[in-house]
Amino acid sequence: MMNAAPAAPALEIAASIDTTADPARVWALWSDVAAWTSWDHALDAVTLDGPFAPGTPGTLAVHGRPPLAFTLTAVDTGRGYSDETPFPGGTVRLEHRLEPLGDGRVRVTHRARVEGSGPVAASIVDQIRQSLGSAVATLVRVAETA
Repeated sequence: MMNAAPAAPALEIAASIDTTADPARVWALWSDVAAWTSWDHALDAVTLDGPFAPGTPGTLAVHGRPPLAFTLTAVDTGRGYSDETPFPGGTVRLEHRLEPLGDGRVRVTHRARVEGSGPVAASIVDQIRQSLGSAVATLVRVAETA
């Protein structure tokens, strides 16, 4: 009997920023997928094939890559959402959360969990490491100036 190779451990990458931006404005930017390219500069285009609701599929095009299918997996209106993007050899799960801190401040967090191994997974991890923090910073900046 052959033993399967052990699965590669999942890697988590997160970025958070505390802000006085109106949470409704952050939510509006998150829930308008066509606007994702205005704050996540790693993206060339994003589409959603239905409402901003769990189970709705879409596509996203990351610089230098063919478009990938993604699915919204959870939506907590005004508080956050999650999505999942399969790729050859693995999956990226993204979580976006708003956490009230008091005094008119909120914490905006994006967390990526990459499961898989091989060159595609390694390339995706590198790209997420390079872009996740700047995406959160740009999102917050856009929300603060709106």
